[in-house]
Amino acid sequence: MRLLNFIVIRLSLFFVLGTLLGFCFEIKIYHQLIGLAFSLSLLLVYYLIQRKSFHPPYTFSALVYVVILQLGCVNASYHLPKNQENHFIHQTKNNHQTFVFKVTEAQKDNDFNYKYLADIYQINQHKSLGKCLVHYQKDSLRHHLEVGVVYQAIGKFQDFKTPKNPTDFNYKKFMERRGIKKQVYLKSENTVRLGVKQKRNLTAWAHYKRQEIKDSLAQNGFLKKESGLIQALVLGQKKDIDATTYQNFSKAGVVHILAVSGLHVGIVLLLLQYIFKPLDWLPYGKILKTILILACLWLFGLMAGFSPSVTRAVTMFSLFAVAINMKRKTNTINVLCISLLILLLIQPNRIFEVGFQLSYSAVFAIVTMQPPLFKLVQPKWKPLKYLWSVASVTLTAQLGVLPLSLFYFKQFPGLFMLANIVIIPLLGIILGLGILVVILSLAGFLPEFLQAFFAQVLNFLSFFVNQIANQEEFVIQNINFSEWMFISLSIAIFFLLLSFRKPNFGNLAPMLLGLSSFFVAALVEQSKTNQTHQFIVFDQARKTIIGSQFAGHLDLFYSAKNTNEIATNYAVKNYEKLEGLKTISFNKKQNIYALANEEFLLVVDEKEIYQLPELKNSIVLLTNSPKINLNRLIEILEPSLIIADANNYRSFIELWRTTAVKNKIDFHYTYEDGAWLKEWKQ
Repeated sequence: MRLLNFIVIRLSLFFVLGTLLGFCFEIKIYHQLIGLAFSLSLLLVYYLIQRKSFHPPYTFSALVYVVILQLGCVNASYHLPKNQENHFIHQTKNNHQTFVFKVTEAQKDNDFNYKYLADIYQINQHKSLGKCLVHYQKDSLRHHLEVGVVYQAIGKFQDFKTPKNPTDFNYKKFMERRGIKKQVYLKSENTVRLGVKQKRNLTAWAHYKRQEIKDSLAQNGFLKKESGLIQALVLGQKKDIDATTYQNFSKAGVVHILAVSGLHVGIVLLLLQYIFKPLDWLPYGKILKTILILACLWLFGLMAGFSPSVTRAVTMFSLFAVAINMKRKTNTINVLCISLLILLLIQPNRIFEVGFQLSYSAVFAIVTMQPPLFKLVQPKWKPLKYLWSVASVTLTAQLGVLPLSLFYFKQFPGLFMLANIVIIPLLGIILGLGILVVILSLAGFLPEFLQAFFAQVLNFLSFFVNQIANQEEFVIQNINFSEWMFISLSIAIFFLLLSFRKPNFGNLAPMLLGLSSFFVAALVEQSKTNQTHQFIVFDQARKTIIGSQFAGHLDLFYSAKNTNEIATNYAVKNYEKLEGLKTISFNKKQNIYALANEEFLLVVDEKEIYQLPELKNSIVLLTNSPKINLNRLIEILEPSLIIADANNYRSFIELWRTTAVKNKIDFHYTYEDGAWLKEWKQ
């Protein structure tokens, strides 16, 4: 099989590239349309010239790919909020506005607010469109918004905040890639319900049905942890899974079973094929069977919330269901690429979703590499053959997602093979039982013995996963993995997969080039780590945290009461993970730090020690609200820069800023400007 000669695969690759270019460069859409019209004109001319030729010239093929690339760009640009005239971001102002919105999806709440995704319908009597994130304040009466209901509110739209520390999660970027540019904070007193619950809205119906399932599971005696696992396994809803359980599944390398994916949808398709098999004997039974299976698959996808993996799997298995029941031959890779094209046409923002990338990478690896890998070993004993089948699928899937896993999560679960070999064969039984339990629970006919048995099954699953996750020595964490390493390893693995199908020079050469680039990138990254000294003043409220990093080691200096408070700090843990640190030492805060080129940083805290004229032209860090005369400090030290962290009173900050500006000294406030960072070569 000449894999890349399938036209749909080539078209998919160029459409994906075009989509990425459209989002990355944000070229004005009318410029793109002019370019697309020009390319289409050239394509038409070439077609008219070469239409009698059985083999079109390479120029014609190149033009086709250029057109597909441009279509991807145009499609991505069209979905950008700034290119939509009626999008509400063009109507928002820096004050409170009256607007109408409909709640479309509930998000995971926090201690202070409920969170929802909402469609904006109107702002100040002007029709609008677009999505925003709504924070709805919790109160003593437990008021909350309802999915599918239209509200009118008064609020001020705000941009998402950029991360304050260099390795913090960039929530602003994450939401913008979902097409959501603004957020708004609301209270019950300024929010009025305009409409009743719209029962015809399928998304709202699915939301309430999921809530009904959650309530029925609790009523039937399932504990919160067990209920969370059922909702994740059957419906792909992970909001009720506690952080420890999710982390354990991730460390064990089986977190994919908590997200409804191709494995789950494939099992559901097999069950539906069996249930509706009697329809084959009826006139037009195959057509009716296909329609019912498709309806059930998409209903399952709706109940699972149409996450990236669910949408891909349902689309792909729908095409398979049609092909199987209509007795049509099909190719898995073609079906995979067609589903990719369909989903990106409808919602190009999905290309940035980690779940979407992981889902397609895993399936592509499985369908290209698993069959030839499975043929390398042919056990005659059926149980062993089945285990080898599971192992080969697990191995190829893990290889396919390896670059993404290392790039996003910075860890590798060493015991993933063992965990999957045990869990995957049981997943069909667990999923089948889970669906049965959910249906009987909703109907009010769940037998007590079945509830107790399934609870024990879930407890065994959790126990086994916890045992695997607790083998910390097999979980490789804090892997330093740069973008260059990600790209080069992705290229190497892509052509390795193709080489399993067709081992020729055209596939082996790019694979070796990718591997060589990866090793060069790894050496460069290691050299950079070993030669670069990084000094950072973190943005932290109510405490001071200073870090000095060199050669994979971090010295942390802090003002907190205990070390554990710093070791578990979110900013510190993120910094440790994303910088690929090997060791950390914890120390009490000092007053003076040596930087590069005989430069010093002086910490001025509540002790108010700064009468050190020998430290002239140093950098000064103000922390813990020292009651000092800043003019006098400037007169003595003549600092080159004044830093104030978030561990200071706001009133002091404004006074210090005014004084610094008056004396023409740069002022850096970490709460507004982010953590202060300085790098130099050792």
